[in-house]
This record gives sequence, structure tokens and C-alpha cells, in this order.
Amino acid sequence: MTTTILVIDDSEDDQRLYQRAFKDFEYALILASSAEAGFDRISEARPDLILLDYNLPDMDGLSFMKSLSEYSETPIPIIMLTGEGSAEVAVEAMKNGVDDYIVKDTNGLYLRLLPGVVGHVMAAHAQREQTQRLRQETETLLRRNQTLMQNSMDGIHVMDMQGNIVEANDAFCHMLGYTPEEVVRLNVADWDAQWSAEELRERFKWLMGKNTRFETVHRRKDGVLIDVEISTSGMEIEGQHFLFATSHDITRRKKAEKEMLLESASEHKRAEALAQQFGHLLQSSFNEIYLFDANSLRFLETSEGAEKNLGYSADELEQLTPLDLNRSYTRESFEELIAPLRRGEQQSLLFESFHRRKDGTTYPVEVRLQFMEVDSPVFLAIVQDMTERSRAERQLREFSSHLQTVREEEKASIAREIHDELGGTLAALKMDAYWLARKLPVEKKMEPLQECAKSMIGLLDNAVLATRRIITDLRPTILDDLGLLEALKWQSAQFNKRTGIECRVICVEDEVLEDRLDKLQLINLFRIFQETLTNVARHSGASRVEVDLYQDEEEVIMSISDNGSGLPKGQTVASTSYGIRGMRERVVQLGGKIKFDTPPGGGFSVAVKLPLPAVSKE
Repeated sequence: MTTTILVIDDSEDDQRLYQRAFKDFEYALILASSAEAGFDRISEARPDLILLDYNLPDMDGLSFMKSLSEYSETPIPIIMLTGEGSAEVAVEAMKNGVDDYIVKDTNGLYLRLLPGVVGHVMAAHAQREQTQRLRQETETLLRRNQTLMQNSMDGIHVMDMQGNIVEANDAFCHMLGYTPEEVVRLNVADWDAQWSAEELRERFKWLMGKNTRFETVHRRKDGVLIDVEISTSGMEIEGQHFLFATSHDITRRKKAEKEMLLESASEHKRAEALAQQFGHLLQSSFNEIYLFDANSLRFLETSEGAEKNLGYSADELEQLTPLDLNRSYTRESFEELIAPLRRGEQQSLLFESFHRRKDGTTYPVEVRLQFMEVDSPVFLAIVQDMTERSRAERQLREFSSHLQTVREEEKASIAREIHDELGGTLAALKMDAYWLARKLPVEKKMEPLQECAKSMIGLLDNAVLATRRIITDLRPTILDDLGLLEALKWQSAQFNKRTGIECRVICVEDEVLEDRLDKLQLINLFRIFQETLTNVARHSGASRVEVDLYQDEEEVIMSISDNGSGLPKGQTVASTSYGIRGMRERVVQLGGKIKFDTPPGGGFSVAVKLPLPAVSKE
């Protein structure tokens, strides 16, 4: 069943903060902006708990508490919140029935604690209601419902005002290690190890007529001390006063709390050691530097640069881990990333990532991560903000793309001029040379001139062929006239003719492919193909090259593979190669991907993927 919480706060901002704090819990929030509106909500439907702001526009929180009984016959648990802590107000509020009192700190820590406090107050209220019911039904329980006591998991016992046991269930006997016959002969001073007999008598007088809960220490029959939590209720039966108590063994919980305190002290000591060792580096560096625990991953020390760039304080960062700065990481994926450092396979890791600031904005970073032992294992991360570098790289890439486009356009322009001007001139000279050769008389004395004319015709033929080759190298006209597929086939034939290496082009749905590729994509795919064939001829020793060209709904794929020697085992493609770098730049500029690989069967392959523009539904 969903718990209903009535929030009475005149600040809309605070109301939104409460809604955000409880969004992951099964609580239904009802909002009211004044005390009067709060009383109306209570009259309509009684809430399970009230979050009450002390400063309301129509009355303060204490006045609200005094008037609440007119609207609710049964007590409702109340948590009072205020922006200004006051011990006097807190004491007065508790006296008037407030279950808990919370100060709204500016860092918002109270919002993290609030769900837990609500759960605690609800549990305490439920306990009090149960104790109240037990008080009202004690006579019946003692005389008719002893079965309920015996079935309880907690130790239940009833004492007179001298602390003598009147009744106890089996759980209480088992807790102290006594038999039921032994227990009824005991006095509270026999098992309570925290207070003296005089203190216990005074405490009994104070507990009479109250419902309360406290912690103490019990001594078992075997002498072992255990921590217990006691809930008590004073009652009167036939003129005699009794104290009804339930005991819960909290020894394990107290032990865990002590261990947490020791662990916290140990972490504090280690943080001090790290601060002494790396303090100067952390204080003077403009980069983000983090030291975080190898087990919990929580930050132990951070640099001023990290705090300034992220917008968190040092105390806030100590509550975070690297997973909080990059939400794309899970614990499993991050452990997989740092596993080589843990195993000692690598001394450091260098990778690129993104960090999220406190205000939610993200920025690119380069992370150098190192594993070290400083009293206990820690990770050292030196992080560089790559925002400016990424912007510069993006501008450089855009400029490079612009230069590449201008270069291709200039090549096409030069090719046209050579074709129109030089091509026409060479054709005219060749016609004149043929005419001159025919007009020369067939006489012995004219033989030198005839030989000269033939030589001129041969030189002109060579010049025409050279011109065609230069034009094709500058801008293959077949690419503009017949499309990418025919250009690839033509280039493959030229490559086979020049090198003797078989080259086969396979394409599916070429007509659709040509329709969806723009000129920039066409020329870049063709240039990548040319560069790949050049590399095959120079380095691979292959006898066969296969080219696959196909597309799907979102991208065009060109795969070029040979049966050559491939890369030696363990060696990667050199990023410094101008040919490789040029191919990468062409693909990146078009928003695509390129992969260089040596398949299991040998040889070498280049795979290019370029995104296709969306097809219009019209």
C-alpha cells in the first residue's frame, strides 16, 4: 500500500525538491502551501505522515501543531523542516509532538537523508502505535493472549515497579540464556549491565506513563554482553503499575556501526597520507587530478582544477566515484576497462571520455590512469580538458575538408582546360602533320622531310595519350559521365593492365546507389580506391583484389580485400602513413568510418562506411 505524505510548504521550489527526493520511493505526495490548506487536506483524507515547514505564511509550525488535534483524532507522525536551525525551537517542537526536526542545509544534504528519515519516523510511529495498542490490551494479553507473546521474535517481558519479572516470553528467555522458571525469579538489575540498581529505580519512575525507546546493554546468563533496543510502555492493572517492554538484540548492528567508524577513520588517515604525499601536486595543478580507492572507487583526494572545472566542492567529490562523472559507465564496464591495470599487464591507460559537471553540462577529456599502492591500493587519474583541443581539431578538419573540396574542384577545372585548350591544339597539330606528310613529293631528296613528318605524328600521338592520362588523373571523366561503378571497373582494368594483378568489382543495386551518393562522396570513394590499389601494388605481393560495393537503408559500404601478405602478427596500421592518414581524413570528413584489418585467412582489407542521406517519403 502506498504511503501518503502531506507536504506543507509555501515554497514551490522546495515542493519540487521534495518530489525529486521521493521519486524513486513508493510515496504519494500531497502538496499544500499554507497551514489552512494543510488542515483542509487532512480533513479530506488523513495522511500517513506530514512534512511541515516551520515558517508558513499564516502561522508557524508550533501553532500548527497545537491546532492539529482539532482536525485529527489520532496522532499523525510529523517531520518539521526549517531553514534556520534553533535548539529552542527544536526542543519546543519535540515537546509538542514533532517526531523529527531537520534543518534545510544549502548543499541539499537533507534531501538525500529525507527518505531515510521518513522511513525511520514511519517505523518509529508504527512501533509507538503498536506499543500503545499493547498498553491498552495488556490485561487481555497477560490473561488471555499469551500465545501472541510466545510467537513474537522480540523478547517481551512485563516488570513491576521494583523491576521484578512478572511475565516473559520464550524469545526473551532465549535472548538471556535462562529457562522460563529462572527468568521469573530475576530482577532487572540481574541482566542490565548499563545502569546501577539506584539508576534503574529512578529510570522506572521516569518511564511510568510514557512510551519510549532506548538502547542499553544486557548481560546473559553466561556473562556475555549484548546490545539491545528496548521499547517500553507503562500501564496500570487493578491499581498496580507495571512496565511492558520489548527487547530487540542489536549486537550485530552495533558491531557493524563500529566497523564502519573504524573504516571511516582508516579512510581519513589514508586521505591525510595521500594529501601529504600529493598535496603540492593537487593544489598547484590546473589539470583535473583524482585519487580514488581501488575497491569502493570513491574519490579520496581531488585537485583544485577538478573542483573548479566540475563545480563540486571537495566534500561533495568525496561522495562520488568516476561512474558519477560519466554515466555511460557501469561498474562492470569500468572494471573491464581498468582490469589490465589491476592485473599488472599495463602500467597506465590513456583513453578519451566525457565528464559531467554538477550543472549537467558535459565536456571531452583525455584520461591517463595509473594504479599504485599507497598504504592500500588506489588509482591516480590525470585528466585534461579537451574542449579547446577538440574545437581546434574540428576547425582543422573542416578546413582540411574545405581544402580537399577546393583541390578536387581545381583539379576538375584544370582537367577541363587541358581538355578544351591543349586537347584541341594537339588535335589540330596532328591533322596538320598528316596533311603535310601527304603533300610532300615522293622523291629521294624529300625523304628526310617525310621522316620528320612521321616523327612529328608519333610525338603528337604520345602527347595526346599523355594529355588523356593527366586529365584522367586530375579528374576521371568516366566518374562524372558513367558513375562510380563504371569508374571503379575502369580503374580496375587499368590496374590489371599495368600490374598484372587480377582485380574484380562486385556491386549490387548500382542504379539506386548512384542516385543517393553526392559528388563529394563519389570522388572520395574513388580516391580511396585508387590509394588502396597503389598500396596493394607497392606492399602486398597479392595476385588478386576484390572490391565489394553495396548499400543498405542508412549507409554505403565499400570493401577492398587482397590475398597478399597482410600485416605481420601483432603489428597495426601505421597512423603516420600519409596514404592511410589521407584515407582516414576523407572518411571522417564525410561522417563515416574506415577499418583496416588482416582477415584470419590472410591478406589485407580496407572497409569504408559512409552515411547516406535520408530518402524523401515523397
